[in-house]
Amino acid sequence: MDYKDFVARLSRAAVRRTLSHAYIIEAPSGELGRTAADALIRLVLCREPGEEGGCGNCLPCRKLLHGNHEDLIVVEPDGGSIKKDQILELQARLKNRPYEGDRNVALITQADKMNPVAQNKLLKTLEEPPGRAVIVLVSANVENLLQTIRSRCVICRLTEESEGGEFPDMQDAALAVGKMMKEGKAFYLVSEAMKPALESRDQARAFLDSLEDNYRELGLSRRDISFIEEARRKLDRDMRPAYALKDMILKILAGDSLPTGGYYD
Repeated sequence: MDYKDFVARLSRAAVRRTLSHAYIIEAPSGELGRTAADALIRLVLCREPGEEGGCGNCLPCRKLLHGNHEDLIVVEPDGGSIKKDQILELQARLKNRPYEGDRNVALITQADKMNPVAQNKLLKTLEEPPGRAVIVLVSANVENLLQTIRSRCVICRLTEESEGGEFPDMQDAALAVGKMMKEGKAFYLVSEAMKPALESRDQARAFLDSLEDNYRELGLSRRDISFIEEARRKLDRDMRPAYALKDMILKILAGDSLPTGGYYD
């Protein structure tokens, strides 16, 4: 996705209060990655986030603009790598109560430079984040991060150029599938309508984006949105699109008979 799509998607999640506890931002340049991370952090800490990002006017937004927000903890490479002691210090600071709001935010830049020991130490925080803490990792290549770290984060892959309109048919497919789910159609009928999204991971991701973009029109609930995010994580773990998307459809059709695991609680 491009930067504009990234901000729009995360802004909607912030307004709905469905932001995750951990994100990995993969970007082709450090500048783009940090810009995207700053936009996400504003959404997390802003008092009144909107559909276009942080408001820019509240005290937390102004503090972030001036680089002096007490609840933001930044970890950067020290001597070419991020070491275990830096992660231990981060974990200790995240256990403190926030000063300004109700969340601490950790930003780890060049996260792929964490050494293996540091990455393993970070796992505990990703599994059990203290309070409502949010962890944001910026990386040029997520493949340099442990699979166990990737599986616990929402991965956002950014491009320099806009990808808008690359798969325009995915919006039509998403609207058709969403309408069928809303009407309680049989699983095999919904699966047939979803076939265009199963041809590649990129098409599957575009399909999921369209589902989420039209969540109000389709009557999707917070529980349903959590299943969409779960499908994204499965795609990021190289799971076949057919499995990830069909599993999502089954869970959405099952409604309240399946637990969400509290991912958005």
